[in-house]
Amino acid sequence: MPTKFHTLRSSLPWKLSLGTTVVAVLAHVLPLLVLRDRLPDPLATHWNAAGVADGTGGFPSHLLIGVFTLMVIGLLMPVSTMVKPSPGKTSGEPLLAGLGNGLLVAITGLLLSGTVGQLDAVQALGTTMNVPVLVTGLVLTVIWGALSAHLVRKASPARSAAPDPGTARAVEVASAPMIAPGTRISSSIRGPWWLSLLLVISSAGILVMGCYAVQDSPVALFGLVPAALLLLLVTILLIWGTVVADDDGIRVLCGGPIKFLNVRPGQLSHAEAGEIRPLEYGGWGLRISGAGIALITRAGPGVVVQRTSGADRIYSVATTEDAIAMAAVLNLVASGNEATRS
Repeated sequence: MPTKFHTLRSSLPWKLSLGTTVVAVLAHVLPLLVLRDRLPDPLATHWNAAGVADGTGGFPSHLLIGVFTLMVIGLLMPVSTMVKPSPGKTSGEPLLAGLGNGLLVAITGLLLSGTVGQLDAVQALGTTMNVPVLVTGLVLTVIWGALSAHLVRKASPARSAAPDPGTARAVEVASAPMIAPGTRISSSIRGPWWLSLLLVISSAGILVMGCYAVQDSPVALFGLVPAALLLLLVTILLIWGTVVADDDGIRVLCGGPIKFLNVRPGQLSHAEAGEIRPLEYGGWGLRISGAGIALITRAGPGVVVQRTSGADRIYSVATTEDAIAMAAVLNLVASGNEATRS
């Protein structure tokens, strides 16, 4: 059957997203810090459809909310390839790169136009967005979005047609190790340190924003605290875990005895090993997309499990040998299911 893994391509989309995020955050933060003495207190935080400020908030909360918004778009939800193209089709990655980076520029332009529009104002309410800055932001949005899409499209290699199913299956069988019934394969997984650090910082940032936001709107705390706790839980799950495959199927044990993404023996249809990359499934961590439900901790070896019904399951594992052995164990169980049914 055709492989579900694609050859690793350039990490250019991620690099573009990271670079654009850094520039966008600096473009939001530096003017606020440099021009703070010329800005009213409290600051405008909301504008109506005509661009007139109709809501205010504290300086720290405005600064942090802007930073967090840009980081969510640029880092936690980077330009990604959640739409996996069929073999021989063009990738949707260039379009997503253009839209993602263009959105970062557009939001930065809005934030800057609001900041410049409040300079030397007695009060924030009633001030308007600065039109030249707003127009410049929109122009840069189109230019950088189109350029990002062009760069990613140019860097992406052409996709070949799907290999012959019989050939792919023969190669898969030939490379699989001899597995005896009852074999158990365990593979330790670790999330990248930078992602765990980013999630911890983001969680702390949410809590800090909550402390400032509650002064303006006590209700905001009820949304920020659960978000921070959820991020901390995801961080714990990514720090340490184990993928286990045996006669009972495959599952992930994370944070100790927590078990999830369990596929029981009767649900197994086919498994294959290969190289995976986070952006093919929408990023790192527990991902849900058209490709299935995945636990992605890093670019590298992994196992894709097709079920008799429902979406596929995708697992990152420690080594290529672990991935091949797990696929062999699961396919042995699946073949036993087929023999029982027949």
